Amino acid sequence: MFYKRFLHKLSFILTNLTEKKIISLNLTNYRECKKFIEKYYEIISEICFKFAIDIDGLLDKNIKEFKEIVKIAFKLVQVNFAEESKIYKEEKMKFYIQRWCEDIQDNKKRFLDSTLNRKRRKIVLDKIVIEKNSVKQLISDKELIENELIEHFRSFAGKKLNSNEKLKGRWIRQYSPIQDINECWYNEVIQPISESE
Repeated sequence: MFYKRFLHKLSFILTNLTEKKIISLNLTNYRECKKFIEKYYEIISEICFKFAIDIDGLLDKNIKEFKEIVKIAFKLVQVNFAEESKIYKEEKMKFYIQRWCEDIQDNKKRFLDSTLNRKRRKIVLDKIVIEKNSVKQLISDKELIENELIEHFRSFAGKKLNSNEKLKGRWIRQYSPIQDINECWYNEVIQPISESE
């Protein structure tokens, strides 16, 4: 974006051309004014050349004349930046609309993710800390990380429940049949559906 770069630079120059800054930098003095203009001459001349603004004798201008030239350049750059931004946004919209249409046919996963505003979630593990024999260790080797992760996911849930074990304590009451429920209530539910229904 050509104009965006110059918009920031011209904005910075104009902040140094306020009445307070002109006085504090002593820019009413011819030598100080010339030094200031020389400092930004390359930027101003490039912009003025782009817009065909006459800058003959720019180094001999006083600070108020220089400020007016910078203001004119700033306004021209601002208008062109707005136009450039508009074109850029339209091109981006066209690109994403075209990609969306192609995704309907070719990449249904990306289409659905985009439509449902799903964020892509991914975890990158390039380092892990493990503890063996009460000693913590940092691992950054890819193969070791992969092996440690496989081992972790095999054993992280603890031992498997054994269905042969007897229930103890409150769980016996929790899983015992409820006395208030009459089994005959469900007799009709398990019968096959008749033609009259």
